[in-house]
Amino acid sequence: MFFLFRCVFWLGIVFYHMPWSDGARPAQDARAALSDLGVSAAKSLADQAQAACVKAPRDCLAAAAKLGADAPSPSRSSLRDDDKRPEWRGAAQKQTQTQTQTQINLRSHPAK
Repeated sequence: MFFLFRCVFWLGIVFYHMPWSDGARPAQDARAALSDLGVSAAKSLADQAQAACVKAPRDCLAAAAKLGADAPSPSRSSLRDDDKRPEWRGAAQKQTQTQTQTQINLRSHPAK
């Protein structure tokens, strides 16, 4: 399957860079062709999955359960409750400002 995607990619590159004498726009044609190819591949994949689930519903449910178990839960967070709390901006900040002012005053007016 990966081989087919590589082939389509490189053929698209070659197709894009080919000279066209009649003034056709290869970039737009290539986009349309790749878009159609993508839509048909998605439909084919969906049809294959549906056929597999109709043929063996237990296997399909087991695969779905396995995929659901492997998915990360949305509530995983590396932050602890302490990290989520806002930083304290009360009396401690005022005290720090007061201490800084006191230190500045002591430097500018040394004791005799």
